[in-house]
Amino acid sequence: MALIFQTYTNTDRIGETLYVVLKDETTGLSYKPGTGTFAAAASGTRDDHDLGATVVDAAGDLNIDISGATLTTLVAAMVDGRSYSWRYYSRAGGTAAVADAEVAQGGGNWNSTAQAFGTDTRTTSMATGVVTAAAIATDAIGSDELADNATAAIAAAVWSETLPGSYVAGTAGYLLGSIEASTSSDGSTTTVTTGSYATNLQTMRDNYAAKLAAISANPKPTYSIDGQSVSWDSYRKSLLEEIDKINGMLSAAAPFEYETTGTTG
Repeated sequence: MALIFQTYTNTDRIGETLYVVLKDETTGLSYKPGTGTFAAAASGTRDDHDLGATVVDAAGDLNIDISGATLTTLVAAMVDGRSYSWRYYSRAGGTAAVADAEVAQGGGNWNSTAQAFGTDTRTTSMATGVVTAAAIATDAIGSDELADNATAAIAAAVWSETLPGSYVAGTAGYLLGSIEASTSSDGSTTTVTTGSYATNLQTMRDNYAAKLAAISANPKPTYSIDGQSVSWDSYRKSLLEEIDKINGMLSAAAPFEYETTGTTG
């Protein structure tokens, strides 16, 4: 449990130290932390009644939080159902009561069972439907607002997503889907092929290889008849050149890895 007095906001007092005093409206006495009782604040001794002090922040906000042993003693001195007020003071002129300037106050009835007065006003839960997309400003939550572990959790969830059965062409999902479709595994070995492009190249290479096989099985000489020349040797070389080109294209289309060497200084 924490006792948080009503937030005071005044942009004219940014950087100024303010103090808070709790007053019993029934008796007119103020709480004195040193004795744990409510007592009259004599002139020049109001600082003995300060429950806390803090600096008004850059937004002009001040909120004094009472907790621990100070809170336990304070609650024991308060009376259920009685009205109390908290007052913020500026101590710019010194500690004398006459020099203290009251800059704000608030109050309410104390109920220790329900903790209805001045208790922890920080939000710990919200009703369903309070926070909606419409209630959040555009770009209110960006990368700077996310903790590192939240970003890591999002990334992990994305990589753990099951790939869908269809993909939009030109997207990263399309590329991943294509790889998935051309991947097979028997539990120990994973084989990745490169799709119809590689298949067509392999078919072309097989066709040229079949022609070479036929030539080698029945070799023919180069000859000329009636001014027309037939060069089986040139034909054989052209088939070999085509096969060599296709092998290069297949190598470029296949999965690959780079080996690099790093050094440390």
